Amino acid sequence: MDNRFGVKVDDVQKISRKSIIPKIFTLTFPVKITSVDSIMVLLGMKKRGFGVGKYNGFGGKIEPGEDILKAAIREMKEECGLVGRPGSMKFMGVLSFLSPIDTDATVYVFVCDDFEGEPTVTDEMDVKWVHEDDVPYDMMWPDDIHWLPYVLKGKEIAGVFVFRDGDEIDHLSLSIGRMQFPENKIHNPVTGKDYEVEDRLSDDPDIKSLWEEP
Repeated sequence: MDNRFGVKVDDVQKISRKSIIPKIFTLTFPVKITSVDSIMVLLGMKKRGFGVGKYNGFGGKIEPGEDILKAAIREMKEECGLVGRPGSMKFMGVLSFLSPIDTDATVYVFVCDDFEGEPTVTDEMDVKWVHEDDVPYDMMWPDDIHWLPYVLKGKEIAGVFVFRDGDEIDHLSLSIGRMQFPENKIHNPVTGKDYEVEDRLSDDPDIKSLWEEP
């Protein structure tokens, strides 16, 4: 049986993971258009904690009561000081990350091309604008080089990345094309089903059972 991203469920189930309930994250890349076919992208580098020394976009967990879009706007403001204007958050796709040593993650990716404020350096994160051709993929998570170039060219993506111990990618599946914004739905790559964000955040054991393997 294959899920909609093309990774075989049988292969995924061989991995001894802590949980098949994925954590939900947003990830936003602010961009500035410099010419007809060229952009600058704002990246942040973690100074401490998880991901220290790596560049990435800006994002984090969805809080109870938030939808995906509101979480993306809040996280971008908290992490780099930029506030996305109405209609500026462009949904670019969803990524699933499966790991044998950590809780799996579902990440909703956005690009923001219209915002207020100036990038802010914090005790936790440095920020800098880089040209799309100069993105430091050697200082980013190993999956980024596979999908971020497409996103920066305006292409929507859907992908699954299966990791070995640590940061090494065991195998991956990536689709390029038109993606529908999921509203408040999230995807479980093992069952191949979509559920409401509120279901994932619930402590009700009957609702959590929706995430168990069929």
